Amino acid sequence: MTDYYADRIDSHIYGSRLLIYKRGDVDDVFYFRAKLEGKKGYIRRSCKTADADEAMRFAHQQYDELRLRHSGGLSVTKLTVEKFFNDWILRKQHNFTESRAKWKKGVFDRYLADCFGKQEISALNKKFVDGYWEYRLNFWNTQEAAERIEINTKRAGSKSVSSHNVAKKASFATLKSEASLINEVLLSCPPITVPRNS
Repeated sequence: MTDYYADRIDSHIYGSRLLIYKRGDVDDVFYFRAKLEGKKGYIRRSCKTADADEAMRFAHQQYDELRLRHSGGLSVTKLTVEKFFNDWILRKQHNFTESRAKWKKGVFDRYLADCFGKQEISALNKKFVDGYWEYRLNFWNTQEAAERIEINTKRAGSKSVSSHNVAKKASFATLKSEASLINEVLLSCPPITVPRNS
């Protein structure tokens, strides 16, 4: 057995189709490896625990969910908004001017990534996306924003050492442009299968 499959334990229900193991080269937590019928390759994810019993319970729960998603024709791959956006901007950047592509990436990195970059595409719903606007409208009044403004004053070659170009209250035109970007990205997403009003 290689270090890659250190402390390997096969599922007592699914056998080698589901197993937990440790990756000694990375950390001390268990990972699971799952094989779904009719799907090429394996799915590997962290169990986020070093306890074998907890890890196996987590692996069984995840495996049941993965089998259900797979049998329903849904994606079993975790795709976050951030990963999707970064892939999308690389694919689409030839359609934009260089300055427009830079603007889209900047808006995403500055505002959207913090709010729902780590959210899985499959878990997005209207309520979650609508919650972005409260976050965005209050963004420049937060401690994080104050720290960004302070950092900006110390940046060599920054456009403005005073950060007067930061509007504490975003204009309607600015928000409309950001909404357009959100819509553009979401319309390119894989189909969202949850109810829109959930």
